[in-house]
Amino acid sequence: MSEYPSPSFQPPSLDELAALLPAYEMMDFLAQGGMGAVYLARQISLDRLVAIKVLPPSWGAEKGYAQRFQTEARAMAKLRHNHIVGVYDFGITSDGHLYLVMEYVEGQTMHDMIRLRRLPVVKVQGIALQLCDAIQYAHEHGILHRDLKPGNVMVDKNGQVKVMDFGLARRAEAAVEEESLGTPEYTAPEILVQGALIDHRADIYALGIVFQQMLTGKVPRQPRESLSEHGHFDPGWEPLIAKAAATNAGARYQSMRELKDAVAHVNRPGPRGPAPGRPMPQGAHPAASAHRPSSPPPKSGMPVLPIVISMVVIGIGIFWWLQNKNDLVPSADSQSGGSSASSSAQGGASGGDHGTPVPAPAPAPSPAPVAPVDGAYQVPEGTPGHVLKFEEGHKDKVHSVLLLPDQFQVATASADGTIGLWNLKTGRRIRSLGPVPGMLTKVAVSADGKYLAASGDNYKAYMWKLDDLLSEPTKSLDLKARTANCIEFSADGDTLLIGTQDPAQTLVAWNWPNDRDEIIPGFRSPVVGLQIRPGDADGFLASGTRRDGEKWALELWYGHVSRKSLVKQWPDPPAPYRIRFAPDGKTLMGMAGGRFYVWDAESGTSISRQQGPQNFVYDADFSDSGRLVVAGGQDKTLNIFEAVTGALLWKSEPQATRCVNSVSVSKDGTFAVTVGGYAPNSPEKDGDYSVHVWRLPPAAGMKSDGASGAVAKREVMNLESSDPELWAMLGAFHQEWQEAAATSTETGRKDLDEKYLGALRREVTSASPSEKEYFLSEISRIANQGPTPQQRPASWPTALGRLFDIYVQQLELLPQQAQAVTAALAPAQKSKLAALEQQRIEQKNEAGAERVRLVMQTLEKLGGEPDREKILNAMKGSGQPKDNTGNASGPGTAQINTGNPPTTGMSASAMTGAPVLRRPTRVGRVNVWKRSNRTDDNANAQWADTAPQIADAVSLSAAVYHVLVLRADGTVAALGKKGPSVEAKVPTGLDRVVAVAAGNRFDIALREDGSTVVWSGAGVHPSEGVRPAVAVYAGPLWAVARHADGSLTRLPTSNIGNANGFGDTPPGLGAVSDVAIALEATVALLPDGALSGWGGGGRGGNLATIPSGKGAGVVSVAANNVEAAALQRDGELVVWGVDPASPTTFNPTRFPGADRVVRANPSGAFAVHFPGDRWLFSNASTGLPVDAGTLEPQVNGCFDLAITMGYCVGIKP
Repeated sequence: MSEYPSPSFQPPSLDELAALLPAYEMMDFLAQGGMGAVYLARQISLDRLVAIKVLPPSWGAEKGYAQRFQTEARAMAKLRHNHIVGVYDFGITSDGHLYLVMEYVEGQTMHDMIRLRRLPVVKVQGIALQLCDAIQYAHEHGILHRDLKPGNVMVDKNGQVKVMDFGLARRAEAAVEEESLGTPEYTAPEILVQGALIDHRADIYALGIVFQQMLTGKVPRQPRESLSEHGHFDPGWEPLIAKAAATNAGARYQSMRELKDAVAHVNRPGPRGPAPGRPMPQGAHPAASAHRPSSPPPKSGMPVLPIVISMVVIGIGIFWWLQNKNDLVPSADSQSGGSSASSSAQGGASGGDHGTPVPAPAPAPSPAPVAPVDGAYQVPEGTPGHVLKFEEGHKDKVHSVLLLPDQFQVATASADGTIGLWNLKTGRRIRSLGPVPGMLTKVAVSADGKYLAASGDNYKAYMWKLDDLLSEPTKSLDLKARTANCIEFSADGDTLLIGTQDPAQTLVAWNWPNDRDEIIPGFRSPVVGLQIRPGDADGFLASGTRRDGEKWALELWYGHVSRKSLVKQWPDPPAPYRIRFAPDGKTLMGMAGGRFYVWDAESGTSISRQQGPQNFVYDADFSDSGRLVVAGGQDKTLNIFEAVTGALLWKSEPQATRCVNSVSVSKDGTFAVTVGGYAPNSPEKDGDYSVHVWRLPPAAGMKSDGASGAVAKREVMNLESSDPELWAMLGAFHQEWQEAAATSTETGRKDLDEKYLGALRREVTSASPSEKEYFLSEISRIANQGPTPQQRPASWPTALGRLFDIYVQQLELLPQQAQAVTAALAPAQKSKLAALEQQRIEQKNEAGAERVRLVMQTLEKLGGEPDREKILNAMKGSGQPKDNTGNASGPGTAQINTGNPPTTGMSASAMTGAPVLRRPTRVGRVNVWKRSNRTDDNANAQWADTAPQIADAVSLSAAVYHVLVLRADGTVAALGKKGPSVEAKVPTGLDRVVAVAAGNRFDIALREDGSTVVWSGAGVHPSEGVRPAVAVYAGPLWAVARHADGSLTRLPTSNIGNANGFGDTPPGLGAVSDVAIALEATVALLPDGALSGWGGGGRGGNLATIPSGKGAGVVSVAANNVEAAALQRDGELVVWGVDPASPTTFNPTRFPGADRVVRANPSGAFAVHFPGDRWLFSNASTGLPVDAGTLEPQVNGCFDLAITMGYCVGIKP
């Protein structure tokens, strides 16, 4: 091609294209990209919606390309398949625009789905099968796609896949041209070989890459990137993708049918390779035994020399690096590997984007007895309890004890400034290292057992080489902080992580082989816990505490050693002291207040807390693969608890020693070593600070009565992996439920639309010429299933408004009808669950039966809808341990007291009703402009980086400091700050949204089923009992939902302080069509174009008084903090303010033809919208809060606008 579309390409307007293609009614502009522009149109002759793709005229002028375009269009038109976007027509316009008329698919591209969030694993298989179906059909008709990628796959609202843009299609026999075709990330290696013959296996390669991107959310950084770097997946996917995307075409699946068969079987039980315990042949790849072709690969094309293939592969690798060089830094969920041992093994969690706690390590098998280490110490047989006290000891308190990897040597760190090395087999000290100035509080050992490290309170960290021990350290590092109570080796042993008490140097990474140290920025608290996570080669966890005003704040971060950075912050941290991971890296334990607390590291939910009398536990360690907790403390005993329940299972006799200050349990769980420290009211004597050895009772015999139930409660949090059978059953139930609800709603909506259309057509015959325009517009909207307006335009004729109000009221009843249909499914589904429970009882599967019971109980509470996500959220919410008062409480959780009503945390519940409302269909990219007279004081650098990346926005709403962006897929993004220093957030799980409203205090979202979600900085506020709404509004202090009958509900419904006095709707108001909320007053637009206002005392009373003679003929209202504006039908914009000293109205301005007014926060101006997306600004009073001359040219073309104190945000197509 001689040129490509660029931002300078100006696509035809709707009117221009309508003149060029008179057979189509142009309805909307959908998108513009690298291959031209796409429009939504109605084919008049067949009365159907179509998408029309128009290319730049310069492309049509190229004869070779025009001919190729027509050839490809004919090839695409021959494909008739449920999962391929149909081609209806093609040609070239009189002014040289090539165009393609295609099936219109209402949905989103897979690229957008993946970019927003990684696809759920359960959806990937279904989508993959549909893709295989579509491409297999094309191959059978001799057509290759040649550009398969997520951007060329549409997924409609029902989850149906539609493959589009066979624009690079070729006959199957076509050779590679000199011109480069396709998208490089998905391009098979042979395509890059000059003169090579390309066949259907190039599409199979591309699908392999697409499958991996669906599973991981990312394009592989290299062709052989492992799935395990990104999380847990069915093991069948790894060999399947490896084979599909093999470098050599002959090693791939040889037909799409063969690939489809492999995808269909990927989640089914069956052999995946060599049987357990049977070694893999040397040099064999795991994929080698899976999905072998049924026949030898066909010979195609000339042989290619190995050197050529090697160059191609190298080229691909270089291209991969160039394309992804900014992403090559490992992410939190892309690491796996070993761990280091420590005396107080301290745990790992999650992250800075506040949401998912700790990225999961590679899947681990079920716990099994740990075989003794060769040469390990064998504890003598006998009664469980104290076995040995070393005759020698330290001279002062011992803070840390650690069993070395050989399991017979012990290292200790003492306040006397020495490290002790002890031999369990001889019962004697091997030697002392040091002393060093000050005391030592922590000892650590590298995973290979070659190096020892320690830190304390003398501004230093020390390292010794164990095979060449000298009293003096091998190396040391000077620190800025005096106290460093935490030290850990990285998994590879080359880096020492050091946690200090100095806020300026809390976390330090010391690369001791190269004598380089570096501060890890971002951690604000003195470090009290630090550990490398087992099974994660690069991840670590750091915890800390600090005073935050009158409260203690807890901080817990997951970070990367190699990147020297913090990655994710745990949003609700557990107890911070002496944190430890269980050996599988899935369970986390911390100390606080003399008790231990156990948490699930992957979900972040509490599992248990220490039960029984408070024992002032000082330290604890996991045993039996994390099932048991061995703890010691002030009462000079050793105790064994059950991790999943917190129940005490065994307690030793007290010993004549000081308190148990540190514990380390052997790998096989047969013994533990402890050291002593402080003992209240106990004078020091010789031998107080020695090493103690304890025989532990057999783990197999220790189990509480509630263990099965507690295990089930924990396993049910990860139901997909712990109980695939139950998970699949719930999925089938929910699909049945959704299909019934969708059918009921679709049938009801269709019937209602037909009745409404009939009424509109009857009324239009008697309407005046000026009124007919409104009727015909509404008839067109209903016929084309357009979104329902959030408010009835005040300019509508009375007859049309009356019909619309009836229609919207009937829409509100559709969810109730759907609920009645789905409720009839519940008894049969409950019966199937009961049968599964009974089957497991007979099989003596106690935990499995308990999981079913828990699900059934939760379903009962939720009203019967088998939504898996909602079930898990409900069970997680009820799984918090109880404190001594019986209240649910996360240990060490920072309590927030803002005076706001109770919240459910920053998580939105799943939508439960049937969808009846639709989102706006016009999509564009977010643009941000800084208001010219504002300083950077209110700036948020995130805006400039984030906002331009939002390319699928459909609407906006602004408060003083932040903007909410509604995306085309129904999710919401937040830009800016909730206040001068608090970042604006959106609840997790908030989806299927059709409208948003941003407020200074509360934000609100309206979902497809009419339900509302209200949240603030304190979390999501309860909304039980709120009727379905059709529109939402937010002001500085409260929010409002408008219902189908025009009534209003103030939100949140619980007490919100002084807003109660003026937030409630006055009695007898009647129906409302639009609402504007100011600081202390509300203005409502009534269906007849009149205004009504209400408010409290002070400034609000003045704003609630509508200016005399100006409260009629209004089409749009808006309000910022202290001013209100009403746009009248004749274009006059009336503005009035709250200051009693001001005139009642000021600066009346006329904007003939304007149809909408938008507020600018916090005060001072309003933006006025005109058809054609033209904007003008009205200054509400003297001064220029917004430089209209600067902003107006930039915002023209935006179909929505939101204005904060510092920024103007718009959406352009």
